[in-house]
Amino acid sequence: MREKLLLCFTFLTIFTFSQNTSKNSISFQEDFHDYGINVLEHKLFKFDSSLSQSLRIGYNRQLSNSIILSVGISNGFLWNNQIETTHLSKNYSAGIDVTSMFITNNGKIFRNDAPFSPYFSFGYQYYFINKLKKYGYNPSQISLQYGLGFNLNLKKRTSFQLHSMLNQQLNGNFSTHFIHRIGITQVLAGRNTPTEKNKIDEKFKNDYDKDGIADIDDKCPTLAGKFGNMGCPDGYEFKVSVSKSKLDSMEAILLHLKTKMEKLNAEIEAINTKLKDKNKNQKNDDTKIVTADNEKEIKTEKNKNEPENKDENVEIVKEKTNTYYVITISALNQDLAVKEAEKLKLKYSNVKVISQPNGFYRTAIWAGKDKLVAQKLLELVTENGTKQAWIAFY
Repeated sequence: MREKLLLCFTFLTIFTFSQNTSKNSISFQEDFHDYGINVLEHKLFKFDSSLSQSLRIGYNRQLSNSIILSVGISNGFLWNNQIETTHLSKNYSAGIDVTSMFITNNGKIFRNDAPFSPYFSFGYQYYFINKLKKYGYNPSQISLQYGLGFNLNLKKRTSFQLHSMLNQQLNGNFSTHFIHRIGITQVLAGRNTPTEKNKIDEKFKNDYDKDGIADIDDKCPTLAGKFGNMGCPDGYEFKVSVSKSKLDSMEAILLHLKTKMEKLNAEIEAINTKLKDKNKNQKNDDTKIVTADNEKEIKTEKNKNEPENKDENVEIVKEKTNTYYVITISALNQDLAVKEAEKLKLKYSNVKVISQPNGFYRTAIWAGKDKLVAQKLLELVTENGTKQAWIAFY
């Protein structure tokens, strides 16, 4: 009956291993059976050597942070033994075991990646020794095992194991012996096992600045900071205060500039109104002489190409004349251009306003078709204080 229960428990464990796990591992171990203590009261075996050995291959599943369940199969032989006076040659054995290991590198006693960590074990083992049947003994043996071992991490996923167990037989006369196990365990990542990178990504999934403080609790979600500062860096409050003061100062300056601009626009509008009223009462006068030096040259060109528009005080040129002009200003407002022309008429003759297709008005002094005359006139205008003047052909 006990044998059937053990086999059912073993198959149930193997079925459990077929499910997707969080962490799996495989072990390759050598078992040494020490029969130096009471084994069937020394009636069955007499040893020249007290040790026999077997190779164990185990498959392990971590059920929780503290428990690992292991299923193993083993195959070996007994060394130089005999039943009373009969020598048993090639006395092979085979077995299967189920063991629960209670580990201490669970993050509470030792950290998960501790280089050294002990563990405790408890389990059952079924052994079959075929030679015993030949001599009238039960070849099947069921044992209860409990022991102590430790893991020594060699690499991230590889560890060395040393394990000693007390093996108590459950059938027959309940004789006991020691099993010493030594081997290597290799961790295998399961399909759903989160990698370290995935764990970090999950931790920072809702943490934009990756400072370990979730965005919902982070006062500065875009700046990496400290927990004590509500997720803000050191000195952040002071920097924010200084920045706010600068912004307030700049807003005050901007408001002051806007006020001055509005006042200036009002003054310009008033000047434009006065100029419009003044222009209505003025008559065109193109008879003034520029200077004594260039009067003859300009008058000669004027007689040939001067456009006719003498009804107004300042002529507005709207058509191309294909002659040279010395331009003093270019304005979007016609009244400003006319006002500048009235000032220039006090010094120069043939001052006009050119209406441009782009909507601008140029205050210009007509110079004729000779470019040299225009250049001399430009030099004169520049010397008289209009530094920004230039020549245009229109």
